[in-house]
Amino acid sequence: GEFMSTRNLRAFTRVELVIVITVVTVLSIVVLLPTLTNFKARSCRVGCVNNLKQIGIAYRLFANDNDSGFVTSATIQSWNGGRYVAGQTELSTCYKVMGGELSSPRVLLCPVDEEFKTREIVYGDFTNLTQRSISYFIGIRADEKRPAMVLSGDRNLCSDLKGNTLFPADGVRTNDLKQTASWHRTTIHRGGGNIGFADGSAQQVTTKTLLGFLAKTGDTNNTVLLPKP
Repeated sequence: GEFMSTRNLRAFTRVELVIVITVVTVLSIVVLLPTLTNFKARSCRVGCVNNLKQIGIAYRLFANDNDSGFVTSATIQSWNGGRYVAGQTELSTCYKVMGGELSSPRVLLCPVDEEFKTREIVYGDFTNLTQRSISYFIGIRADEKRPAMVLSGDRNLCSDLKGNTLFPADGVRTNDLKQTASWHRTTIHRGGGNIGFADGSAQQVTTKTLLGFLAKTGDTNNTVLLPKP
C-alpha cells in the first residue's frame, strides 16, 4: 500500500509539472507575441524601404540608358511612338517600361501585400503586370535635379490628416499631395509608410514627417500616379 501511494504521488507530480510547463509556455507566448508582431512589422517596413531603393536605382539606370531623365519625364519618347504625358498613362505601363532595370515584378510589391495576398502576385516577367499587382505610387513630376522630390512610395495614402480616407485611384487618375496627406491607419503599415526620393534614397516616414517632406520638395502639388486601392 505504501508503494502504491508513493507511485501515485510521483505520477501526480509529473502531471503537475506538465501543467506548469504548459501554462508558462502559453504565458510566454502571450507576452512575446506583441514583440514578435512588432518585429515582423519592422521587418516588413525595412523590406519595403529596400524595394523603394531598388525602384530608385531603376529610375536612374533608365535615365542613363535613355539620356532623357526619368520615365515620367514629358520629354521621353513613349512606348507607343508618341510622347509621355504626365498623368495620362497607366501606372503599370510606367513600371513595365522600367522592367529591364528592375530585377522582378516582386520589387513592386510591399512585403505585407505579398504575404497576405492583398495584391495580384505576378510570376515571371513584367508582361502580366496590372494596376492591382503594384504597391507603390509614382511621383510623376520627380526630377533628378530636385533630389527632394517624391519619386515613389506606399499606396496607403489618405486625402485627410487623420488617416481615414484613402485617395481614390483607378490606376490612371493622379492625385495632388499638398499639405493634407496622411498614411491610412489600417492598411498595410497601419499609420506609417515609406517614401522614395529623386536622389535614390528611401526611408520610413510618419504622417508628420511626410507632410514635412512634401513641403520641401520644391513642387506645390506633388502629383502622384497611384495603383488601384
